[in-house]
Amino acid sequence: MPKTLFVTVGTTRFDALIEQVSNNSFLKTLSLEAGFDTLWIQHGNSPFALPQHTSSTTTLHDTTGNTTCFSFGESTNKTLAVTWFPFTSSLAPFLKHADLVISHAGTGSILETFSFKKPLIVIPNAALMHNHQLELAKQLHCEKVLVCCEEVERIEQVVAEWEKVFEGVDCGKWWSDGDPLCGSRKVMNVVMEEAFK
Repeated sequence: MPKTLFVTVGTTRFDALIEQVSNNSFLKTLSLEAGFDTLWIQHGNSPFALPQHTSSTTTLHDTTGNTTCFSFGESTNKTLAVTWFPFTSSLAPFLKHADLVISHAGTGSILETFSFKKPLIVIPNAALMHNHQLELAKQLHCEKVLVCCEEVERIEQVVAEWEKVFEGVDCGKWWSDGDPLCGSRKVMNVVMEEAFK
């Protein structure tokens, strides 16, 4: 069954995350170990370059972005289509079709992903002032509504075991009671508690 990973940094710049999810080792792990065949990367203001890969095929350019297909080993027949773009008018189409989302720990990105009840791995952007994303991410991780990966260098390991990592995590529990604003209020309560500590 095809699986899609969506990586987003919103309107910010998060070079460390983009570098991690676009290197050869991560791409190979994503395809061969985690079983994904599609990767969408919304890289915001971060520079983006895919690694040179001997088995990559043609790069396509369309209205969504640029797409390159990678092949990992002749014996496996596994391919990974990587599409990248800086910005989009709406994350909704990508979130709707993603099986897993990786994001910076910005409140807006978290809320929008939660509204689609998608498994979400957040990586706090330590480069931001006062590292406010870390406190929010850790608290939501404790609430078992997302997975927080505090060190961007560990994202490959977390993705390799993502299904196991999400055991006991209920990405939609705050949206399951019929009130579409309930989850937003709960997240905002966590934001306010962290802001006034």
